Amino acid sequence: MKYFTDRWRLLKKHRSVMDPLRPVTPIECVYDVVNTLDKDDTIQRLQKFKRWPVAKTLINGKSFQERIKEGNYAPGTFGDEYKQWMAKDDFADLVISVLGGKKTKSKLLNAYLKNTIIAHDLIHFFNGYGTDTLSELNVLCFDQAKEWRRSWSALIGITAWFSLRRYGLYVAIVYLRWCIEAYNRGRRALDFMYVDWEQMFDLPLDEVKIKVGISDSPKLWNDSRLQKYKHVLQKQR
Repeated sequence: MKYFTDRWRLLKKHRSVMDPLRPVTPIECVYDVVNTLDKDDTIQRLQKFKRWPVAKTLINGKSFQERIKEGNYAPGTFGDEYKQWMAKDDFADLVISVLGGKKTKSKLLNAYLKNTIIAHDLIHFFNGYGTDTLSELNVLCFDQAKEWRRSWSALIGITAWFSLRRYGLYVAIVYLRWCIEAYNRGRRALDFMYVDWEQMFDLPLDEVKIKVGISDSPKLWNDSRLQKYKHVLQKQR
């Protein structure tokens, strides 16, 4: 019983994260939830990452993000487009800097965390998701299709309950429709955590999208009618 009580208190402590219309997701809160709920699975995930052939390069060298920043790429290539995107909104750098004080002496763990953040960042990049809470939850749903996490399930599920309780049935349904769309997109795509991105830096962006399983934009997410409704709700808060 204490196991469930402690976790419920944790989620209640960070209940502000659960508001799908929140303009910005508090990074520290999400880290606290993830670090606590997924702690038991960390060793297993680290071992899986360690077995990945590319992991050795990332453990002993620079991350994909650091490598792409150092290179020069032709216009229209994945490397060029992602480099420009990072220059405008380098969310991955922000997360890494915020969590910088949480580094460990383990090169394996540090490389794993960095690669997790880059994979998360690239889900934003390829799908056009923003950094508001609703966008972040879509990213979690996309990621959940490849690797189930207790923390992601808790955040997604409780946000659905929060939406229903605070904003009504329609918002909860819209939220769940977006989540289902993101999850299905994740099922069709490669696992971004285990893609050797460096091999595709010089390829045209459209070609890379096809290779990783994202050849189109999220239809429901970009539905103008739903976007308008979201803006109305935000004005009424």
